[in-house]
Amino acid sequence: MIVLDGKCYRARNNGDVTHAEDERGVPFASVCHFHPHRFEECEKMDTINAAGWHMHFLSEDEKNGGHVFDISLTSGNASFCKITSLEIRIPNSLAFDTYELKSASKEEIKSVEQGKNA
Repeated sequence: MIVLDGKCYRARNNGDVTHAEDERGVPFASVCHFHPHRFEECEKMDTINAAGWHMHFLSEDEKNGGHVFDISLTSGNASFCKITSLEIRIPNSLAFDTYELKSASKEEIKSVEQGKNA
């Protein structure tokens, strides 16, 4: 999931991007209003969310996107946003109340979120 300028996009495994349908739900999302700051990492977030930086990209034509696993910038600008607050909303539904949450290992999370083999 990529959210940019109030629009939600769905990035597929092959990098193709489509607009997400309004009725499509997500199990978990971290979304913020982007205000660029200097590059720094908050270690405390590791206990709430996936450890380390988690970045997505969206092509200018909005047709390609997904996880960013490595960055090499020879010219241009890069900006990051430090998140300083967090709000958690729990769905009020029978489907959520009866769903059995599975725990994922740190290696599994690292593989999916950061593109590193466990």
